[in-house]
Amino acid sequence: MIISFPNPLETQSFKELAENIGNIIFTLALPLTVVMILVSGLLMITAAGKESQIALGKKVFIISIVALILIIASKGILRLFEYLLK
Repeated sequence: MIISFPNPLETQSFKELAENIGNIIFTLALPLTVVMILVSGLLMITAAGKESQIALGKKVFIISIVALILIIASKGILRLFEYLLK
């Protein structure tokens, strides 16, 4: 009697698994950075002249833009490594 279990990950290789995980992270991270950009705008709008809150809003904005650039560039960097390693 042979017992078999279906593959719950629905992938056939580690490469496919890594791509699926990367796609999930990309799908979650992209909207999150947009939300953080909106939060930084709200921080600056509601500052009411408080320099510390304006500075915090600027920091959040800069960090969000850098994160957005890294998230978008990560897809290209992965494709570059895949091409170079072939």
